[in-house]
Amino acid sequence: SENYSLPTGEIVNTANTYINTLTSSNGCDSIITTTLTVHPTFAINVYDTICDSESYLLPDGNFANSTGTYIATLPTVNGCDSVITTYLTVNPTSTISIFATICDSEEYTLPSGEIVNTANIYTNTLISSNGCDSIITTTLTVLNASSHTFEVEICKGESYTLPSGKNVIEQGIYQDTLSGIFGCDSIIITDLKIIQLDTTLLVEDQTITSNQTEAIYQWFNCSTNNIIIDETAMSYSPEENGSFAVIIEMDGCIDTSSCYQISVINNIDEKFKTQFKVYPNPSNDYANIDLGEEFSDIKIELFDITGKILISTSFKKQRFITIDLKPFISGTYFFHIIADDKKGVKKIIKE
Repeated sequence: SENYSLPTGEIVNTANTYINTLTSSNGCDSIITTTLTVHPTFAINVYDTICDSESYLLPDGNFANSTGTYIATLPTVNGCDSVITTYLTVNPTSTISIFATICDSEEYTLPSGEIVNTANIYTNTLISSNGCDSIITTTLTVLNASSHTFEVEICKGESYTLPSGKNVIEQGIYQDTLSGIFGCDSIIITDLKIIQLDTTLLVEDQTITSNQTEAIYQWFNCSTNNIIIDETAMSYSPEENGSFAVIIEMDGCIDTSSCYQISVINNIDEKFKTQFKVYPNPSNDYANIDLGEEFSDIKIELFDITGKILISTSFKKQRFITIDLKPFISGTYFFHIIADDKKGVKKIIKE
């Protein structure tokens, strides 16, 4: 890029041997031989790449960290310029966020290849295709398998549909595993109990008692299939022979006992039954009995609803008889009366 002036004043810039003849001051020739060497000027192109977290050292000693073209002019050993052009590309470091969800029975493989199963935030630094770091942040959520227990009661003879859709009729503990809304297992335990009412009867003398306690009762006449009005106690003492049963209701379940034939009240005189009267009824302290006529031999027994005899007494030649009820609690009682050859039963309520 430079020119050279020969002794003759000629300007040259080509490497060669130049001979010039000049007249010296004494009139003699002066021959000057000039050997010209032309050193080249170097032009160098450099292409390089760095990541955005790095700095690049240019040939002139400066640092660069942005994509661009950088020109540096440096002297060579021969004193000539050397021009170095650097084409620098800065590649970005990528940042990726991943949100993942698994069930507590599963495992998750991170981008690094590590296998985890604990909820946490995991950071992995990998080398991307351009040679720069790729930072991947994984937020892992672990869902627990839900477990629920339900206590269910059904009546004997009914069926229950489990969450799986299966119908069962036997008492027991059933476990169903279903898929939840996030794909995780939902364990449902059903504790199924069968309410079985005791429909057996206890019969003592003329009193029938249900063996099922703490229930609602309704006695009925099996012969007529009619309920017996006001007979809603646990026990029932019929005033006449017949076949009787009880409807039992408890905890939403209803069942019926077998019919039981009562024939212990023998030789009831239907005419006498309507002839004699017990009053007042209900009564507080005393019950008056009017036999309708005078009888020679009279036996009076008072029973409670369990069939227990509370009073047993005899009279001679009486029509009107008064019985003291003060010793007894409020409830339902029955008078059984034998007057000569006639028999009858009357119910009385003590208030």
